[in-house]
Amino acid sequence: MMVLTLYVIGNGFYLHHGIESGYWRFGEYLKANDAATFEVVERYFELDGGFRSDFEARA
Repeated sequence: MMVLTLYVIGNGFYLHHGIESGYWRFGEYLKANDAATFEVVERYFELDGGFRSDFEARA
């Protein structure tokens, strides 16, 4: 039996390997799969259209 293990290191490693897991993509996933939670997060953090794309710059 062959065992495959993926270690996620961070700092863009996952993006380099084509795994779309940035904030923008997560927001799109949440909006499509749990719109109620997305709306709560959007309201709580007073999100605008560009928030997810430049999240790190705002921290």
